[in-house]
Amino acid sequence: MIALIFTTLIFACEQKNNLSPESKIWGMWKLHLMEIKSAETNQWSEWRQGMTGYLLYNPSGYMSLHLAPKNYASTDLKFKNFTDTMQLEQLKYISQNYNYSGSYTIDLDSSIVSHTKLAHSNPNEWGEISRRKFSFLEDTLVVKPVEEENARLRLKFTKMPTQTIAEN
Repeated sequence: MIALIFTTLIFACEQKNNLSPESKIWGMWKLHLMEIKSAETNQWSEWRQGMTGYLLYNPSGYMSLHLAPKNYASTDLKFKNFTDTMQLEQLKYISQNYNYSGSYTIDLDSSIVSHTKLAHSNPNEWGEISRRKFSFLEDTLVVKPVEEENARLRLKFTKMPTQTIAEN
């Protein structure tokens, strides 16, 4: 019995070591903190009084990002459908969330992941590419935009547990 447990542990460790370097990024990530670096003081502070969101990297090469203000889901506004007959207040509210889905590639040498946006909440960004410097700090994925217009931002995501997708 001890031999079986020992063999299982060795096999599990070998399987973990055989994973490709890019596999560390795979999975669902929950936004823990979004920060902006002050141009004057070089200090980091929480961006826009806090954000929430998710980042998904699938092993198939597709990804998805959703960002919104921290308390976005807590509103008294009611939405049946998103149509052009919505009140201006409702339209302004839903415009606060930022999301896109697309494909991604990873340059392991420079630790940059490139997102090709197949769909985006902003129609002007469809087909655009965003480049993000990434690193890992224990269970945290740290992402920094490379593009000058967003280069002062830093997003920290924590890995979510794997979900069971089939039940008997």
